[in-house]
Amino acid sequence: ITQSGTVTSEGFTDYLSDESEVEMQREAERRAGEAELAAKLERTKIELGREEQEFRAARSQLASVGLQPPPAWS
Repeated sequence: ITQSGTVTSEGFTDYLSDESEVEMQREAERRAGEAELAAKLERTKIELGREEQEFRAARSQLASVGLQPPPAWS
């Protein structure tokens, strides 16, 4: 159990130094930041997957259309 500067486990209480508390806070913030980045990356992957599916669907619908550049481009 953690309470304002102390950690109690199995009847033993360890009083944390201010530096330890600051380090624990930094670690918690770092982990929260990593979790936020991981969630953002996952959302980006999902979005890219949707865009890829949309592109493939549009491409397959146009596969039978014979597209040729205008003669002036040759």
